[in-house]
Amino acid sequence: MSLGKLIVNGRQDGFLCEGKPFFWFADTCWSAFTSITEADWDYYLARRAEQGMNVLQINTLPQWDRCCPDLGIWPYASEDGVHFDWSRPNQAYWDRADAMCRNAVEHGIRPALVLMWCNYVPGTWGAKIAEHCGAEVMP
Repeated sequence: MSLGKLIVNGRQDGFLCEGKPFFWFADTCWSAFTSITEADWDYYLARRAEQGMNVLQINTLPQWDRCCPDLGIWPYASEDGVHFDWSRPNQAYWDRADAMCRNAVEHGIRPALVLMWCNYVPGTWGAKIAEHCGAEVMP
């Protein structure tokens, strides 16, 4: 299933999808890849689709400002989910994220992926919170 190509309109104040105006009606589900079971994800997507949402904003990496991931699924090799070996991606995590995105698209919802939350960037407010929890910023 394809949701069509999304582009910025000519006035640069909105989006077009397949040449028609597109209203970005999104929910933020920042920690979906690290904190939602498959059954809960299916329920969540069905409910958001019923509500007419067409975009979900999701972090690709664990977010440390408000919640701690609880499924024990990490994007990189880790024994504690706090310290990562950035040179060793966990393919199972990325495969799961890919499947979750495909499932969203099947419900007519476009995933909008945030590649890196500020907790991984040195000197940001998010990094200060992460470091307080013992997490490291990305080298």
